[in-house]
Amino acid sequence: MADTDGPVFSEAYLRGISRDLAAAITHPEFLDRMVALREAPWEEKDEVRKRVDLEEMRALGVPIPDHMRVSPRTFERPEFAQVNGVQEMGREPGTDAEGVIEASYDTSTWGEEAAHLPALMEDPELIKATVMMGLDQVVDYVMTPPFQAAIGEMIALPEAARPAFVLSVFLDRAERIRRGIEPPKTMRIQRSTFRDGRPTLFCVCILTPLAYPWRKLTVTFDNDIVEAARANPAMGLRLADA
Repeated sequence: MADTDGPVFSEAYLRGISRDLAAAITHPEFLDRMVALREAPWEEKDEVRKRVDLEEMRALGVPIPDHMRVSPRTFERPEFAQVNGVQEMGREPGTDAEGVIEASYDTSTWGEEAAHLPALMEDPELIKATVMMGLDQVVDYVMTPPFQAAIGEMIALPEAARPAFVLSVFLDRAERIRRGIEPPKTMRIQRSTFRDGRPTLFCVCILTPLAYPWRKLTVTFDNDIVEAARANPAMGLRLADA
């Protein structure tokens, strides 16, 4: 069993990286490039995506933290999780020999619930305040004792066993309710895959209506962060008792 006498991850660490992220992605230069990417025709997106270059933006004064990466990402619609089954590390859920099951992807960010989202950028300061508030709300949720207990159980497992735990616990609504970790209506838990192949387990997402070009924000849990936490005491990882 996990040691549940305290949080698994340091709250100060999570809030620190949230603020680093908010400062970077709401900088006017970063925002302008993301708006251009969102508005580009589909066939031009790969070319426009090259402009979201971290080193180039650092040179222009954007406060990009060393731990930040940029990568295209796909999100699974949560209702397809049990159909798609256990996710292989670095592989999109729902992928098979024939390719991906298109219906299982969250192509509109939040389905019909996102229909009201604005398509114009607000003042950068309002975007920053919205981003910081959203990330704070996600951190508040993931720092609750029941959620931290579930995370503790997951990271105590061997890496190969964690995706099955995600499917049976974090992606099963009945189990979330039983454990007291059902997220607020403004949030959802879903799986995603980064195109750079990092070993993503799941993420907690929140809608951000006033943060265009950012439609939602996420706190992502993957095997990389677990291993990084083992090597970095400042992240506050607390493993299960023997």
